[in-house]
Amino acid sequence: MRNQVTASSTDPAARDLKPASFPKLSWKPGEYGAALERVFDYVTGVAGQAVDWYMRKKRPKKVGGWLFRGAAILATALAGLIPVLGELIETGGVPVVRPAWSTVALGIAGILVLLDRFLGLTRGWVRFMVAGQEIGEKLEAFRMDWEAGKLAWKQAEPDAEEARAMLEKAKAFLLQVHGVVRQETMGWADEFQKALQETDQAAREAVERKRLGAITVRVTNGEQLPDGWRLSVDDSPPRIIRGAEAAVRNLTPEIHVVRVTGKAQGNEQSIEKPVAVEAGQITAVSLTL
Repeated sequence: MRNQVTASSTDPAARDLKPASFPKLSWKPGEYGAALERVFDYVTGVAGQAVDWYMRKKRPKKVGGWLFRGAAILATALAGLIPVLGELIETGGVPVVRPAWSTVALGIAGILVLLDRFLGLTRGWVRFMVAGQEIGEKLEAFRMDWEAGKLAWKQAEPDAEEARAMLEKAKAFLLQVHGVVRQETMGWADEFQKALQETDQAAREAVERKRLGAITVRVTNGEQLPDGWRLSVDDSPPRIIRGAEAAVRNLTPEIHVVRVTGKAQGNEQSIEKPVAVEAGQITAVSLTL
């Protein structure tokens, strides 16, 4: 399983970190050196394969994280530009791009960020890179310590006490590798739990957003218009209003475009304004023809 603290045997395409087979050793007098070499090969192999696993696995997470985060940044920027473009570019007094699309763009950006967190792409890339580098540093330090230990032998072949000291070095190094992998796995588990909580929160917010809201529209000179004024929201058919105020109910919580037209001072006038409607709330907007 993924949270095991040793590396896969020899398959470079292995999906998870898996335990390697511990070598069979002979501790007969005169064979300590050969046994220690096999121990050295085993522990450095475990660490080396763990480094390789993290370095390989971080690449797709890096690419995926960049794609999701980059797309989220573009969607957010687009959401900010849409209302401006709607005011700058019009056809017959109607915006070419409806301001309500900015809400869609923001929703897409939020979904992309949430997916990145749920899949553990950006954070996983950072975790894997840090874990791989840390194990690699410890591996290099262990190799130097091992050679230093061999220099301390009284003879070319170590005695039992010297062999025992080398085994302790190998054991301590393996525990360090296990600790790094365990720490990375705990970080993954913690982030996954947080991602689940964020997903649940987003689902609750989505349910909350389904609650409808309303807009009260006040035309400051509405009572001065003998023919009244026409009110429409988004692409709805216009309503003729006489007086200064009107209400529009049962609106979804997002940005809506309020459009008012009427004959003022002998000329046909038209004005529109994007209005953000919140769930369960009444939003007031004031216009003048």
